Amino acid sequence: MILALPVWLLLACEARREPRITQPETTSITTSQDSIFFTGKPTDFIIRKRQIGPIKIDMPVSVLKNIIPSNLLQEVEITREGTGYKAYKIKKNATDAIPALRIEEVCEPTCRVWRVQVMDTTYRTPTGIGIGSTLGEVKKHYTLSYLGPGETEIVAVSEAGKITFMLDVSKLQPKQVPFLNLKNTPDKVPVLGILVF
Repeated sequence: MILALPVWLLLACEARREPRITQPETTSITTSQDSIFFTGKPTDFIIRKRQIGPIKIDMPVSVLKNIIPSNLLQEVEITREGTGYKAYKIKKNATDAIPALRIEEVCEPTCRVWRVQVMDTTYRTPTGIGIGSTLGEVKKHYTLSYLGPGETEIVAVSEAGKITFMLDVSKLQPKQVPFLNLKNTPDKVPVLGILVF
């Protein structure tokens, strides 16, 4: 269900924003044949602040393309607010039918990773939060600054943690959903997606 939102809400849910005018962090990622994206190490699947595995927010897209094997990376078009943008779907294995991550870019002036959507249950925070966790578990580890309608789902946003949790509210009364907030959303509601920004 898509809901109309005031401007402040779009900002809270991390709608398209102007990139910061700061020097990007230098990355120690190499692009040798021995450097592949999924090494099987547990660190490949850890969600940290502004980072998932070796993928960092604000990383140049050219670096992203160098660290991910081409058979795991698919360029796709997405639409945000009626405008088309380029994104990248990443699989854990070439034979996977469903991607594990979706990377969105911003290209002003150069193309960089803007945000990363987690779509696979393997990815977890160091405290074990991931898809399938409950809102109650999220609250134990993140200070939430907003809970309510997002771009297409009900979301819980931690501005301090730079992370958004998309919530599965399908089992709640439909008339209750538009009015959900930090105080009245049941802790048992599960996380169905994660967005790192």
